[in-house]
Amino acid sequence: MSNTPFFTSTAGVAVPRMLYGTAWKKERTTALVLQAFRAGFRGIDTACQPKHYDEAGVGGALRQLQTQGIKRGDYYLQTKFTPLSGQDPERVPYDPSAPLADQVAQSFVASCRNLHTDQLDGLILHSPLPTPAQTLTAWRAMEPLGRCAPHATGSRKRAHRRLAGDAVHAVVHHALGRAQPRLHGADAGLCQRWPR
Repeated sequence: MSNTPFFTSTAGVAVPRMLYGTAWKKERTTALVLQAFRAGFRGIDTACQPKHYDEAGVGGALRQLQTQGIKRGDYYLQTKFTPLSGQDPERVPYDPSAPLADQVAQSFVASCRNLHTDQLDGLILHSPLPTPAQTLTAWRAMEPLGRCAPHATGSRKRAHRRLAGDAVHAVVHHALGRAQPRLHGADAGLCQRWPR
């Protein structure tokens, strides 16, 4: 798996064709991320969702990799904002009573702290919120978060991709300071297309 091929997203971000997913690794997260790098992975997917992910464990691995000469720019790093409905009520990484835009910002700050970075290559909305308006509010809150790239929701179910009524899908791309909201007709699908 060495020399993982990258492709350039529609937002101009170099993304490996395959990412190492860190869900459900729990206390083994750090060791497994290190093992993934040894196997050749150069893309990491995680989430600010303590219920299923150990972001701090990913961050611990990334710190160790830095001591081995692997620089932050040598790999792709993405995380997710998970709405309250997907969080363990006892371990929500943001103030659940805060306005939605503040929850997104607090989650982003927690992710940067957990991952020991000020640069994320991708920020994904883990799942749609209860209403299209709330989903768009979350995406818009993701736009100004610095060097991030919000993409489509993690859920691929067609019903979950429907946002502003039957006719519109909204996907926000923001990479290295360039934010471009893009709206597509219902039959166009998501504008972030992954090669097969």
